[in-house]
Amino acid sequence: MDDSARYCIGIHVAAPDPLAVRQKAVAAMAAHHFGLFSDELVDEAEPDDDSYGLICSGPTRAGWVSLYVTDWQDSGVIAQYLSHALSTAVLEIWVAEDTLWGYNYFECGEVRDRFASDPVGVAESPAEATRLYGDPGVLRGILKTSPDVLESILRHSQANAGGLAAGPVGRASDTLGLNFNHVYTSYEAFFDDDPEDYSPGLENWAQFRHLTFRHPQGKESISG
Repeated sequence: MDDSARYCIGIHVAAPDPLAVRQKAVAAMAAHHFGLFSDELVDEAEPDDDSYGLICSGPTRAGWVSLYVTDWQDSGVIAQYLSHALSTAVLEIWVAEDTLWGYNYFECGEVRDRFASDPVGVAESPAEATRLYGDPGVLRGILKTSPDVLESILRHSQANAGGLAAGPVGRASDTLGLNFNHVYTSYEAFFDDDPEDYSPGLENWAQFRHLTFRHPQGKESISG
Protein backbone atom coordinates (compact mmCIF):
# COMPACT_ATOMS: atom_id res chain seq x y z
CA MET A 1 0.00 0.00 0.00
CA ASP A 2 1.27 3.48 -0.79
CA ASP A 3 2.75 5.24 2.26
CA SER A 4 0.53 8.30 1.85
CA ALA A 5 -2.63 6.19 1.84
CA ARG A 6 -2.41 4.80 5.33
CA TYR A 7 -3.07 7.84 7.43
CA CYS A 8 -4.80 6.47 10.53
CA ILE A 9 -3.10 3.80 12.62
CA GLY A 10 -2.97 3.03 16.32
CA ILE A 11 -1.60 0.41 18.69
CA HIS A 12 -4.10 -0.67 21.33
CA VAL A 13 -2.69 -2.56 24.31
CA ALA A 14 -4.86 -4.67 26.61
CA ALA A 15 -3.31 -3.26 29.77
CA PRO A 16 -4.72 -0.99 32.48
CA ASP A 17 -1.49 0.86 33.33
CA PRO A 18 -0.34 3.58 30.88
CA LEU A 19 2.94 4.03 32.77
CA ALA A 20 3.89 0.38 32.26
CA VAL A 21 3.02 0.66 28.57
CA ARG A 22 5.06 3.86 28.21
CA GLN A 23 8.06 2.25 29.91
CA LYS A 24 7.96 -0.73 27.56
CA ALA A 25 7.48 1.56 24.56
CA VAL A 26 10.63 3.42 25.60
CA ALA A 27 12.41 0.07 25.86
CA ALA A 28 11.18 -0.87 22.38
CA MET A 29 12.64 2.33 20.96
CA ALA A 30 15.87 1.89 22.93
CA ALA A 31 16.28 -1.59 21.44
CA HIS A 32 16.60 0.21 18.10
CA HIS A 33 18.94 2.88 19.52
CA PHE A 34 16.37 5.67 19.83
CA GLY A 35 17.02 7.52 23.08
CA LEU A 36 14.21 9.23 25.00
CA PHE A 37 14.79 12.92 25.65
CA SER A 38 11.31 14.30 26.32
CA ASP A 39 8.15 13.02 28.03
CA GLU A 40 5.44 15.64 28.42
CA LEU A 41 1.69 16.09 28.30
CA VAL A 42 0.40 16.23 24.73
CA ASP A 43 -1.43 19.51 25.24
CA GLU A 44 1.90 21.09 26.18
CA ALA A 45 3.90 19.51 23.34
CA GLU A 46 4.96 20.72 19.93
CA PRO A 47 5.98 18.41 17.05
CA ASP A 48 9.68 18.37 16.25
CA ASP A 49 10.85 17.35 12.79
CA ASP A 50 14.28 16.51 14.21
CA SER A 51 12.94 13.89 16.62
CA TYR A 52 10.83 10.74 16.57
CA GLY A 53 7.49 11.00 18.34
CA LEU A 54 5.19 8.59 20.15
CA ILE A 55 1.91 9.44 21.88
CA CYS A 56 0.50 7.32 24.69
CA SER A 57 -3.07 7.63 25.99
CA GLY A 58 -4.26 7.64 29.56
CA PRO A 59 -6.24 4.73 31.08
CA THR A 60 -9.67 3.79 29.72
CA ARG A 61 -12.71 2.22 31.34
CA ALA A 62 -12.32 -0.96 29.29
CA GLY A 63 -8.64 -1.35 30.16
CA TRP A 64 -6.97 -0.35 26.88
CA VAL A 65 -3.97 1.94 26.41
CA SER A 66 -3.51 3.40 22.92
CA LEU A 67 -0.29 4.50 21.23
CA TYR A 68 0.46 6.40 18.02
CA VAL A 69 3.84 6.69 16.29
CA THR A 70 5.43 9.11 13.84
CA ASP A 71 6.05 6.44 11.21
CA TRP A 72 3.21 3.95 10.68
CA GLN A 73 5.68 1.46 9.19
CA ASP A 74 7.17 1.03 12.68
CA SER A 75 3.79 0.39 14.29
CA GLY A 76 3.83 -3.40 13.90
CA VAL A 77 7.34 -3.70 15.34
CA ILE A 78 6.35 -1.73 18.44
CA ALA A 79 3.04 -3.57 18.78
CA GLN A 80 4.79 -6.94 18.68
CA TYR A 81 7.40 -5.80 21.20
CA LEU A 82 4.75 -4.54 23.63
CA SER A 83 2.74 -7.72 23.32
CA HIS A 84 5.79 -9.79 24.21
CA ALA A 85 7.15 -7.49 26.93
CA LEU A 86 3.79 -7.15 28.70
CA SER A 87 2.62 -10.72 27.95
CA THR A 88 -0.67 -9.35 26.70
CA ALA A 89 -2.91 -8.83 23.69
CA VAL A 90 -2.20 -5.94 21.34
CA LEU A 91 -4.36 -4.85 18.43
CA GLU A 92 -2.91 -2.68 15.66
CA ILE A 93 -5.77 -1.06 13.72
CA TRP A 94 -5.32 0.90 10.49
CA VAL A 95 -7.52 2.94 8.16
CA ALA A 96 -6.56 4.14 4.68
CA GLU A 97 -8.25 6.89 2.68
CA ASP A 98 -11.40 6.57 4.84
CA THR A 99 -12.38 3.42 2.91
CA LEU A 100 -9.95 0.57 3.63
CA TRP A 101 -9.27 -0.74 7.11
CA GLY A 102 -7.88 -3.71 8.93
CA TYR A 103 -6.05 -5.02 11.98
CA ASN A 104 -3.10 -7.12 13.10
CA TYR A 105 -3.62 -8.99 16.37
CA PHE A 106 -0.74 -10.03 18.63
CA GLU A 107 -0.69 -12.24 21.70
CA CYS A 108 2.48 -12.51 23.80
CA GLY A 109 4.64 -11.41 20.90
CA GLU A 110 3.07 -13.60 18.22
CA VAL A 111 0.87 -12.52 15.31
CA ARG A 112 -2.32 -14.47 15.85
CA ASP A 113 -4.77 -12.94 13.37
CA ARG A 114 -4.93 -10.37 10.56
CA PHE A 115 -7.80 -8.72 8.72
CA ALA A 116 -8.27 -6.32 5.80
CA SER A 117 -11.54 -5.09 4.37
CA ASP A 118 -10.09 -5.65 0.89
CA PRO A 119 -7.55 -8.50 1.25
CA VAL A 120 -6.72 -8.77 -2.45
CA GLY A 121 -6.39 -5.02 -2.84
CA VAL A 122 -3.91 -4.50 0.01
CA ALA A 123 -1.95 -7.78 -0.07
CA GLU A 124 1.35 -7.98 -1.89
CA SER A 125 0.64 -11.53 -3.04
CA PRO A 126 -2.30 -13.99 -3.31
CA ALA A 127 -0.77 -16.01 -0.47
CA GLU A 128 -0.78 -12.98 1.82
CA ALA A 129 -4.38 -12.17 0.87
CA THR A 130 -5.51 -15.54 2.24
CA ARG A 131 -4.15 -14.52 5.66
CA LEU A 132 -6.14 -11.27 5.78
CA TYR A 133 -9.70 -12.55 6.17
CA GLY A 134 -9.79 -12.43 9.95
CA ASP A 135 -10.87 -15.07 12.46
CA PRO A 136 -12.84 -13.44 15.30
CA GLY A 137 -12.67 -16.66 17.32
CA VAL A 138 -8.97 -15.96 17.84
CA LEU A 139 -9.89 -12.64 19.49
CA ARG A 140 -12.37 -14.29 21.85
CA GLY A 141 -10.33 -13.38 24.93
CA ILE A 142 -10.57 -9.62 24.33
CA LEU A 143 -14.07 -9.40 22.86
CA LYS A 144 -16.95 -7.91 24.85
CA THR A 145 -19.48 -9.74 22.64
CA SER A 146 -19.78 -13.08 20.90
CA PRO A 147 -17.21 -13.66 18.13
CA ASP A 148 -20.23 -14.08 15.85
CA VAL A 149 -20.96 -10.36 16.18
CA LEU A 150 -17.49 -9.38 15.02
CA GLU A 151 -17.64 -12.07 12.32
CA SER A 152 -20.73 -10.44 10.87
CA ILE A 153 -19.06 -7.02 10.88
CA LEU A 154 -15.93 -8.28 9.14
CA ARG A 155 -17.79 -10.19 6.44
CA HIS A 156 -20.12 -7.29 5.74
CA SER A 157 -17.12 -4.96 5.51
CA GLN A 158 -15.40 -7.24 3.01
CA ALA A 159 -18.57 -7.65 0.98
CA ASN A 160 -18.79 -3.85 0.78
CA ALA A 161 -15.09 -3.11 0.34
CA GLY A 162 -14.51 0.46 -0.74
CA GLY A 163 -17.35 1.90 1.33
CA LEU A 164 -16.69 4.32 4.15
CA ALA A 165 -14.67 2.65 6.91
CA ALA A 166 -15.97 4.67 9.86
CA GLY A 167 -19.13 2.57 10.27
CA PRO A 168 -17.57 -0.90 10.42
CA VAL A 169 -14.57 0.38 12.38
CA GLY A 170 -16.95 1.87 14.94
CA ARG A 171 -18.97 -1.33 15.22
CA ALA A 172 -15.82 -3.44 15.49
CA SER A 173 -14.50 -1.10 18.19
CA ASP A 174 -17.69 -1.62 20.18
CA THR A 175 -17.17 -5.39 20.22
CA LEU A 176 -13.74 -4.82 21.78
CA GLY A 177 -14.66 -2.10 24.24
CA LEU A 178 -12.39 0.30 22.36
CA ASN A 179 -13.23 4.01 22.26
CA PHE A 180 -13.88 4.82 18.58
CA ASN A 181 -12.20 8.20 18.99
CA HIS A 182 -9.03 6.43 20.16
CA VAL A 183 -9.15 4.17 17.11
CA TYR A 184 -10.02 6.64 14.35
CA THR A 185 -7.08 9.00 14.75
CA SER A 186 -3.36 9.20 14.07
CA TYR A 187 -0.17 10.73 15.44
CA GLU A 188 -0.39 13.66 13.02
CA ALA A 189 -3.98 14.45 13.95
CA PHE A 190 -2.96 15.48 17.46
CA PHE A 191 -0.90 18.32 16.01
CA ASP A 192 -2.68 19.10 12.74
CA ASP A 193 -6.22 19.36 14.13
CA ASP A 194 -7.77 21.66 16.72
CA PRO A 195 -7.73 19.81 20.10
CA GLU A 196 -11.21 21.13 20.82
CA ASP A 197 -12.45 19.06 17.86
CA TYR A 198 -11.29 15.71 19.22
CA SER A 199 -10.26 15.89 22.88
CA PRO A 200 -13.85 15.73 24.28
CA GLY A 201 -14.22 12.24 22.79
CA LEU A 202 -10.96 10.87 24.22
CA GLU A 203 -10.88 9.20 27.61
CA ASN A 204 -8.56 10.89 30.12
CA TRP A 205 -7.30 13.33 27.50
CA ALA A 206 -5.46 15.23 30.24
CA GLN A 207 -3.20 12.20 30.75
CA PHE A 208 -2.12 11.70 27.12
CA ARG A 209 1.66 11.98 26.89
CA HIS A 210 4.03 12.81 24.05
CA LEU A 211 7.38 11.00 24.08
CA THR A 212 10.14 12.17 21.77
CA PHE A 213 13.32 10.30 20.87
CA ARG A 214 16.63 11.25 19.33
CA HIS A 215 17.39 9.60 16.02
CA PRO A 216 20.43 7.34 15.96
CA GLN A 217 22.99 8.41 13.38
CA GLY A 218 21.82 7.75 9.84
CA LYS A 219 18.40 6.43 10.87
CA GLU A 220 15.04 8.23 10.76
CA SER A 221 12.80 5.34 11.83
CA ILE A 222 12.94 1.79 13.13
CA SER A 223 12.16 0.31 9.76
CA GLY A 224 14.49 2.41 7.65
